[in-house]
Amino acid sequence: MKYLVYITGLRGPEAQIWHEHDTYKDGKPTVVLYRRALTPLEANLELDELKRRYPYAEPTKLGDKNN
Repeated sequence: MKYLVYITGLRGPEAQIWHEHDTYKDGKPTVVLYRRALTPLEANLELDELKRRYPYAEPTKLGDKNN
């Protein structure tokens, strides 16, 4: 199964396609901000198309007056 994940990158959330749900990369734990299992049709799409369909949105904070 493939997953679209957003992880913490140097310039903010970074989209990646993972072929398994593995929270360790290069022997270090990776903080996953968002994970979505891809359907067989979505698994064939390019990363840019998946980013357009499923953009990362910062979680809202409870009590934030701007919500």
